[in-house]
Amino acid sequence: MAQAIAHRQFIRFWFARLSGVMANQMLMVAVAVAVAWHMYDITSSAWDLGLVGLFQFIPALLMTLPAGHVADRFHRGRIFAVCMLAQAVVAAWLVGATQWGHVTRELIFGLSVLLGMARAFQMPVQQSLTPMLVPHGTDSNKLRMKGLIAYGFTPMVLDLSTAGSMHSDQEHIPVAEFQKGLRIFYDVLSGEW
Repeated sequence: MAQAIAHRQFIRFWFARLSGVMANQMLMVAVAVAVAWHMYDITSSAWDLGLVGLFQFIPALLMTLPAGHVADRFHRGRIFAVCMLAQAVVAAWLVGATQWGHVTRELIFGLSVLLGMARAFQMPVQQSLTPMLVPHGTDSNKLRMKGLIAYGFTPMVLDLSTAGSMHSDQEHIPVAEFQKGLRIFYDVLSGEW
């Protein structure tokens, strides 16, 4: 962990992600509660209330594959920044429209679509940025070069029967092996290995 903290890019990304998650949660509460109630106040329609959620979900569903493709082809940091900016613009637009009394049914639906699209692109980029910002010693490649099996980012020394049960209906990892893996992982991160 100390090695990861030593990298400015990782820390900047981590703070941006933490801020983004907090803002996203606040925005989701606003969309889920305040905007929904606002929609209901405007239209008195439970149908329109449900459409707000649907208008966020459909773009996210339809853009999942294109978003992954874009995340693989273009600069992920910039895509992440654009997604965060888009969500901030939606929030500001909604606040401004509410403040000046210009909120309409169509505006709320349009902003819901924009939110769904931004989130569709944000998720694959957000998940793939961390390994790019932290050096190779913190991922499982270095462990594999040393001949260790790595489950995600956690190295473990497993026999074949245990490794075969990891994704079965009896999924388990022996505690001793998991602890040994964590010690190896700690040694790799601290540079002692």
